[in-house]
Amino acid sequence: MRYFILAILTILAVFLNTTVLTAMSYLYASPDLLIFIVVFFAIYNGPEKGLICGLAIGFAEDLLTGAYLGMNALGKGLAGFAAGRAQAGFYEDNVMYGLVNVSIGSVVNAAVILIVNIINSHLICDWGLVWSLGLQAVENIALAIPLYFLFAVVRQNRLMKRLWEES
Repeated sequence: MRYFILAILTILAVFLNTTVLTAMSYLYASPDLLIFIVVFFAIYNGPEKGLICGLAIGFAEDLLTGAYLGMNALGKGLAGFAAGRAQAGFYEDNVMYGLVNVSIGSVVNAAVILIVNIINSHLICDWGLVWSLGLQAVENIALAIPLYFLFAVVRQNRLMKRLWEES
């Protein structure tokens, strides 16, 4: 059941990223909802499962949006691994825990996307892309606190906890 919920959330987040959030973008940047799914999954399941989740969600994003195949898979996979590894030293109900992990995941994802785009464009840095990815990371960090609160509330729900742990 956990993976079914994850698949539904991924499809919903890709839909929102490509329609609603793109239409509401600010200076050509909009938050990446998929990074939240990957990071929150990695927080409670560790770096290895975070890596696998990030690879799967990133690959699905690549297939559904027509990006370079593997670019988002690599970025989100490494973001999930990094967020899962960053869990030491924080109590998981602390707001800073979600904020730090989303920050790490957003920066790692943006760095991988930037590096792949620079390599693909024959080592020419596109400063518009740098600006857009930086602004996207800032928007993700701003959304981290309310989404982490929502995630924590849903996670504490008995029905959701039972559904999540059935698989």
